[in-house]
Amino acid sequence: MDFDILPESFVLKTNHDCGGYVIVEDKIKFLRDIDLFSSSMQKLHNHLHSNYYYLSREWHYKDIKPKIFAEELLIDKNGKLADTYKFHIFDHKNLNNNYIQVTTDRFNNYQRFIMDSNWNIAPFNFTYEVSKDKLPNRPSEFEKMFEISLKLSKMFDYVRVDLYCIDNRIYIGELTFTHGAAGEKLNPNCWDKKLGKLWNIRKLSDVAK
Repeated sequence: MDFDILPESFVLKTNHDCGGYVIVEDKIKFLRDIDLFSSSMQKLHNHLHSNYYYLSREWHYKDIKPKIFAEELLIDKNGKLADTYKFHIFDHKNLNNNYIQVTTDRFNNYQRFIMDSNWNIAPFNFTYEVSKDKLPNRPSEFEKMFEISLKLSKMFDYVRVDLYCIDNRIYIGELTFTHGAAGEKLNPNCWDKKLGKLWNIRKLSDVAK
């Protein structure tokens, strides 16, 4: 890995699984800290030699050739890691059937919120407490982000589209087909069935017509 060509801050990620990442905020300090550098390289090495499919049976991970790639470290104006906006897209006709999961302050005061398509707190969440006193701000480019999510998800009957918005600029993170390895519980649990009814499962050949 040629660190000379990388900027002063970046993220190293594996392309074939979940959790295989190393955040580098200061390249010089990172390279000089032998323990940190060694443990980071060992972490990536371990991920490269694992097949995520066998952990959770998410079939789309099975045949990916493992690689490491570097991407820009997204920092907001306050110097924090950018919030993630995860658009759960079920329906391209009735936009009220889609929901946005907002992940904030991931490594310090990690919180997740579920918002509806009008940016109101949704009537459900995952199995964690949500503080309604400090709801996330609606991103400045929300409508454009929603539009991008709908375009990226057009070929699929369900997908989660992860986006970022920093200084009015939108960044695409990833597409996730099995959120939480399809194992996260909902509160109240009746929403597990309600969301399931929104999922109009189609064959990919039908979608492409």
